[in-house]
This record gives sequence, structure tokens and C-alpha cells, in this order.
Amino acid sequence: MSHQINPAGLKLVKQFEGLYLQPYTCPAGVWTIGYGHTDGINASTANISEAEADALLAKDLAKVAAAIEKLVKVKLHSNQFSALCSFTFNVGVSSLQHSTLLKKLNAGHDAAVPAEMARWNKAREPASGQLKVLKGLVARRAAEASLWLESHDSFINASTMAQSVSADEHGYQVIARKGLNLRSGAGLEFSILELLPAQKKVFVLREKEGWAAIDLDGDGLLDGWALADFLREYSGV
Repeated sequence: MSHQINPAGLKLVKQFEGLYLQPYTCPAGVWTIGYGHTDGINASTANISEAEADALLAKDLAKVAAAIEKLVKVKLHSNQFSALCSFTFNVGVSSLQHSTLLKKLNAGHDAAVPAEMARWNKAREPASGQLKVLKGLVARRAAEASLWLESHDSFINASTMAQSVSADEHGYQVIARKGLNLRSGAGLEFSILELLPAQKKVFVLREKEGWAAIDLDGDGLLDGWALADFLREYSGV
């Protein structure tokens, strides 16, 4: 049940990276192609197609998403995760790992993230070696902060919407030792519908802020919500 960047975040990345089908040097002097792809790129790199640029971006963002899931210790809703993907794709995983932003976020201060993002608005000029504020980075940080603050429900990831499933398809197991409460909504304030026994196989239709929409029978219908932390991929045993 790994996260991935949502459509709003992907649109933001593409907007600020721009599409380049031939190699070029970015303002920091790094050889780049496609939507900000830098790995192995140099002046002699062959031109690519838009489809190839999309594929490179998807691979790059998947690596960023995996890194964020390892580094961030608190729950993020879809827009927060996607804003952080755009930010990290731009500044680099190492920069996120050693940032004050990450320390504050993992300490539970998610409200501090937009201001911390805004600090990352400079790039080093290749000629002088000096850090310089770039208008493009100022605008990007503002857009990422805006997405971070957007309501999660405004941009539900299309890939996590309910899909047709059958009882023999891959599902998840309840791993809470004494079972897990199935609630009428995504949150503790909703009523408890039933107690799910440990090891029961269920299907996840979508996720919302650490809660999983549960389908008990594999018929594609929502039966309730449970904490995603107490589910694991179904082992078949």
C-alpha cells in the first residue's frame, strides 16, 4: 500500500521542470533531459521522445516516493505526500534527509513545512559558485506549499479509487492481535461497525490519511474503514 504522487503533484512537477527532449544544462549547471532527469545525462546523450520522458519521470518519482516513505515517520495525506515528492525531486533525497523540514515534520509540526519549503529557493551559480535566489524556485516552493495545505479530498489519487475486484484477487490481512475495528468513516470519531478478526483477508479500495477503505467480500463495495497500519499484504497462508 505504498504511496505515489497524485495527479495534482505530477502536474506541478511537469509544470516547473518543463519538457526538454534533448540534453541541456539547468541553472545549477547540471546536464538534464526530459522532466528534470539527470542520472547519466551529458552533452552527447541522444534526444528522447515525450513518452520516454514520461517513463523516466515515473521511474524518478517512484524512487523519490520510496525514499520519502522511509524518511517520514508521520502520516501524510495525498496532497502532503505529493507536495513533498515535488520538493524532494527538486532538491534531492539527501537534502530532505538532512533538512530542518524533515526534523520538524517528524516531530509532528506539519504546519511548519510550508515555511521550511520556502527557504529552499536558491541555486548555486556555476560560474561564481554563489547561491542565488531564483524566481522559478520561489514560485515552485509557493506552489508546493499551496498543495501541502490543500484539502486531501480535492485530489484523491485516481490510482487508488475503487476498482472491480474478485475474491481470488490479491488482498490484505488484518494483523492486529485481537482484531481491528471497522468504522463507518475514516477517523476515530465514526461509529464501530464490527471487529475484524486477526488474519482475515480483506480488500483495500483506497486510502485516506492513514485509513483504508475496506471491502470485506471482494465485490468492490465499501464496507467500512480501518487503520491501514494494521494491515499487511495477503500471504495466502
